[in-house]
Amino acid sequence: MKSYIHILNSVWNIREQGLISVYEQDLLLYLIHRCNRSGWVNPVPQSTKVICAVLGINRNALIRRRKRLEELGLMTIETGSNNTRTTYYRLHVPLAVADGSTATPQRQAHDRFVKPSVAEIAAYCTLRSNAVSAESFHNYYESKGWKVGNHPMKDWKAAVRTWELNSRKPQPTTIAHASAHHTEDKDYGTF
Repeated sequence: MKSYIHILNSVWNIREQGLISVYEQDLLLYLIHRCNRSGWVNPVPQSTKVICAVLGINRNALIRRRKRLEELGLMTIETGSNNTRTTYYRLHVPLAVADGSTATPQRQAHDRFVKPSVAEIAAYCTLRSNAVSAESFHNYYESKGWKVGNHPMKDWKAAVRTWELNSRKPQPTTIAHASAHHTEDKDYGTF
């Protein structure tokens, strides 16, 4: 089973890549904490009043932060109505599952490809401890229509692993030529 620390590291990687602010990270970490405390029940039921009290923010700040996390594909929200229903937060960061793998709730096993969010790619790269830029990877395949050559992509995680392997290959080196201004380094004598 993937550890709680792996999930937290995924969130930190997303933050380090500049995809979320410290405030959005605070909300996401709080919801992951609540999910963990409930035995990984997802979606996480949590009232707006409680979140605002715990994080020391007002309702408008909460709405802005959760909207950004939704845009990144890190969560979806089912809002409650005026004090009659609790809001449910479905988290889409890699959560621990019983078989030792990680899964995002929106990405159940399908035959049909669903393109990942930048945050999902970043979380996967964190789990693999590679140097692949999630944003570069996403932008590249977004520009290609999520195709590999002329064929539709089937497995984006396999593509990440390919990028990972390619980044480990030694790059050709170029020899820097001495500048003409550095004549003291040149030997004009005979052998």
